[in-house]
Order: sequence, then C-alpha cells, then structure tokens
Amino acid sequence: MAKKPGAGGIILAAVILGLIAAYMIYSVERKRDQQAKENWIPIVVAVQDIPARTKVTSDMVTLMPFPQDLLTPGVVHGTKEVEGRVTLVRLKAKEQIRSSDLLAEGQTPSISYDIPVGMRAIAIGAS
Repeated sequence: MAKKPGAGGIILAAVILGLIAAYMIYSVERKRDQQAKENWIPIVVAVQDIPARTKVTSDMVTLMPFPQDLLTPGVVHGTKEVEGRVTLVRLKAKEQIRSSDLLAEGQTPSISYDIPVGMRAIAIGAS
C-alpha cells in the first residue's frame, strides 16, 4: 500500500485533539471532586416559610449542606444561633438564613414591627 501524503498531519491533529479532550475531562472531574458532598458545609435553612416578625423555633429550621461557592455572606452555621430570635424579613422554605435576617440577640422588637407594610404611624399629644 502506498502512503498517502498528509496522513501524518491528520494523525498528529487527532493525537493533539485527544490530549485536549483528556485534559478537559480531567478538569471537570477535579472540579466535581472539589464540590463533592463531603466538602459541603452544613448551614441553617428554613424548613417552612417563616413570616416576618416571627420568633424562630427549633422545628422551623434545620441544617442542610451547601457547597462553599453557593454560601451567602453572613450565613448562620448553627441552629442554636437562630432559635428564639425574631425574623426581620419573610424567609422562604429551604432558604439560607443570614444573621442580618434576624434581630440581634437581646434586642426586642419595637412598635414599628406592629405597623403593617405601607402604613405609617404618628404620635399625637393628648392632655
């Protein structure tokens, strides 16, 4: 059989493309290993929808593992940090709970929490 001209170039291109494909597969697998569930961090999430101005109880929250890349800043890592505190905003089910979503420990809700959204309150002097 006669050797066709240019066959070596095609083989060389196939080898190079094969090496590129192997490197890309290796990169994807390495990234998948980094995001494996054992590398996830448990954080506090809402089990159910929690309305604003509600005192959080232990049955309203749970720990759920999340990848480090998807954690929001200020997320709470322990259920004890959340229990007994009052929510400032509405929390949806399976939403990450941040410390800024809750009143600070020891802080009591003021009368402004009793005023419905869109309404205003004024003080009137009476004697």
